[in-house]
Amino acid sequence: MDIGVGLPMKALDPDELGEFARTIEAGPFASLSLGDRLAYESHDVMTALTWVAAITSRLRLMTSVLCLPIYKEGIVAKQAASLDRLSQGRFSLGLGLGGRETDFAVAPSPWEKRGERFEEQLLTMQRIWRGEPPFPGTNPVGPVPFTPGGPEVIIGGFVPAALRRAGRMANGVRSFAFAADPALHLERYAVVKQAWDELGRAGKPRLVAACNFALGPGAHDAFVKHAHTYYGYDKALLDDALTSNAPTSPRAITDFITRCEDAGIDELVFTTVTADTMTAMRELADVVAQR
Repeated sequence: MDIGVGLPMKALDPDELGEFARTIEAGPFASLSLGDRLAYESHDVMTALTWVAAITSRLRLMTSVLCLPIYKEGIVAKQAASLDRLSQGRFSLGLGLGGRETDFAVAPSPWEKRGERFEEQLLTMQRIWRGEPPFPGTNPVGPVPFTPGGPEVIIGGFVPAALRRAGRMANGVRSFAFAADPALHLERYAVVKQAWDELGRAGKPRLVAACNFALGPGAHDAFVKHAHTYYGYDKALLDDALTSNAPTSPRAITDFITRCEDAGIDELVFTTVTADTMTAMRELADVVAQR
């Protein structure tokens, strides 16, 4: 099982971003992810990952996830093909519908029918990557991706419609949960796999599980505070997030990694919720390396 790391959702300056990327590349990690928000104090995800691609040589880079319906698909397809080519195939395009109306409002892009629009956009992008004109009467869009047929597409999702979409249209699914419980991810994956098998697709979809973690002094308090910020609007989700097996100690993290590996999860991505990001990442590297 691969272990990946998520970049914090903030606009890091060049020195901070460089230190983060080089630290992760030098550690026992396989990938580096970055989320996408528009109405938020964060870098544009494709720009930031292109910058990281230029200073790394090994890490797989992933959007986690890009909110496709707020963008024009021809432009995203060109950006993704360019990043895939410049990184020599190290790019995975994580895509999702987006769940915050404010991002749609400032794009601007309509909130309604975004699921239907998402599927049409992804089909168009896949045509572009195959070298076909995206629409009747239009020209092909370059560059030719490094990866034949275009970069790996991973759809982020929680609800059945999104999970089935991942099984039908993507290479895999990205599943996020606060609780350190592989069963949550496996339940979602079963829906993806069923949709995959119903179409008779060869092989199997990839399962990328993602979670938050905290290490160091005050780790558990930091995790609880972040959970309240993220899920404070829903008591059931908050209670689920604040389980006793929260990944806030080396032992809990090691145990969670082992259980995910035993469950057959392909990749596990950790994103810190502590203010001292670099210290947390170095401590996580020590935990992973000592396994």
